[in-house]
Amino acid sequence: MKSTEIAERTRYLLSATQDTTGASIKSPNIKDALGIVQVAHAAGKQLREEKYGMRLKDKVAIITGAGGTIGSATARRFLREGARLILTDLSTGADACSSIVTEGGEAFFIEAEISRVSDTERIINFAYAHFGRIDILFNNAGNDLNKSLHEYVENDYDSVINVHLKGSFFCTRYVLPIMMKQRSGSIVNMASILGLSGFPLAANYCAAKGALVNFTRSVAVEYAPYNIRCNSVCPGIVETEMLKRGLETHRENVQKMIDHHPMGRVAQPDEVASAVTFLASDDASFITGVSLPVDGGYLAGKS
Repeated sequence: MKSTEIAERTRYLLSATQDTTGASIKSPNIKDALGIVQVAHAAGKQLREEKYGMRLKDKVAIITGAGGTIGSATARRFLREGARLILTDLSTGADACSSIVTEGGEAFFIEAEISRVSDTERIINFAYAHFGRIDILFNNAGNDLNKSLHEYVENDYDSVINVHLKGSFFCTRYVLPIMMKQRSGSIVNMASILGLSGFPLAANYCAAKGALVNFTRSVAVEYAPYNIRCNSVCPGIVETEMLKRGLETHRENVQKMIDHHPMGRVAQPDEVASAVTFLASDDASFITGVSLPVDGGYLAGKS
């Protein structure tokens, strides 16, 4: 039944419970009263499916860094598209992830340190044990450190590289045998325009994101015969907590970067989530090895 037919049926049933003045009256037929509830429920479900297409219906997806701004936006979008989720983050992201879990759909939260290999293996094992398959991996966990390279100590390097690159590397490593067995899967890595261009005070971030871009290509080429796709998204500046921190500590540099977006604004988290959803879905079934800029024209203006 199309949404227009559902709406017409709902209007008919509602009219059966009103007199000519619009006042409610007792319906002579209990089936009509029940029908209102049933049709209204069907209408809501139908409209949701028409709006979002349910492109990820029954797909099992893992999202790392799910408590962050982009991670939570993507988790909510995946749920609306019909996915079943495993959400992971540090304890600081637990509240955000827990609120997503309580919103409906099928979702679980696992507190984990993504840079710890034993934790990445635990996440993948739990997802596979519970759902029996894994269709999508979104390597989204990340952090930043705004600091000049000549001031770095070893821990500064490790703190960023281990989350962005090591975490993504080993989540992918442990999910691949499952996807190979299924002969299907979609991996999306959170890269950045700073993986495709340089920027001051971001040597480790640029190095990690640049490595993810080429890691994406390598995985795409090696595992394409198994019908496993691997792509990355490369957002420009996004309205996130990371942006707020950057404006507080290095306003001039960050503002210059914002001003280089030809569209004259920064991205919203939902806009990045839409790009991730597309790459994760079967709509992108012949797309692999791509690093998709979601940057309002930033890179086009730099070339």
